[in-house]
Amino acid sequence: MVRIGTGLRQEGPALVATKPGIFQQAGSSNKYWVKGRQKRYIPTVNDNIIGIIIERHAESFDVDINAPTKATLPALAFEGATRRNRPNLKPGDTVYARVEHASRDMEPELTCIEQHSGGGQSHGYGQLKEGLLVECSTAQCRAVQDGSNKSLSRIGSGMSFEVAIGNNGKIWVNSSSSGGGGEEEGDGRAVILVSMALKATDGKSGSEADVIVDRLLQESDKMVRRL
Repeated sequence: MVRIGTGLRQEGPALVATKPGIFQQAGSSNKYWVKGRQKRYIPTVNDNIIGIIIERHAESFDVDINAPTKATLPALAFEGATRRNRPNLKPGDTVYARVEHASRDMEPELTCIEQHSGGGQSHGYGQLKEGLLVECSTAQCRAVQDGSNKSLSRIGSGMSFEVAIGNNGKIWVNSSSSGGGGEEEGDGRAVILVSMALKATDGKSGSEADVIVDRLLQESDKMVRRL
């Protein structure tokens, strides 16, 4: 079964590009997409996205997903949500979600329930609290996901942090500890380093990105020694 990603649509037996870029295939699998440099996101079914709540309604939320139109997130599309027990999201809150429906003629619909979860489980989707939201190109998000950009793994070899990657040009970074001294201080420093590395290596080759990350790590170590 062919899985179509960002930048492609199927017309009969053919795949048609909907944006300029480089045609990509995930290893030997049947997943294809177009890798571009644009920051505007075109919603694609099953993409992971990071969105900002912009309006709350009785049965749903309007979400900014960096696309040409806003998206809709039903209030019941959360783990454990019922008509009496709904998420208390407000404008400005950040959510990690999956594109459930996408069409050129309708606003995309999101869900915070994992695709293959028979029990309606979130598996990481839902509100993202605290942390730092980094905006970059959609190509950078793909590069981090498929491992061609190794900035996060290089920083993560010596520091602790967590990330959520959206295909819509947004990456959320958070310290995996609350801080308070010793090694935990390195976690907060990692959030800053990761955000700087993501922006600085956007569009760079693997070797160029490695040089940039090494320089950032060296500068960070110098600052810590001064303190």
